[in-house]
Amino acid sequence: WLCRAGRPYRLGWFGHGTDFAGPGRGLREALRRHTLRRADWWFAYTARTRGLLLDAAFPAERISVVNNAVDTTTLRAQ
Repeated sequence: WLCRAGRPYRLGWFGHGTDFAGPGRGLREALRRHTLRRADWWFAYTARTRGLLLDAAFPAERISVVNNAVDTTTLRAQ
């Protein structure tokens, strides 16, 4: 519903763009692939996510990598 054509708003997805937990089969994965390219912008968790989006033919100029992770190296050292 959010991805419908002619929507009066811009749509941005935030996430991985895939499910790393298991094989990409079934209705859920088909829906994910279908909606992936319908966003106006992607906020990708990591560079790996960006690569997955590019592989799915999402335009590079509409992807922002936010590096949604915490570097705990200093914390562990202390």
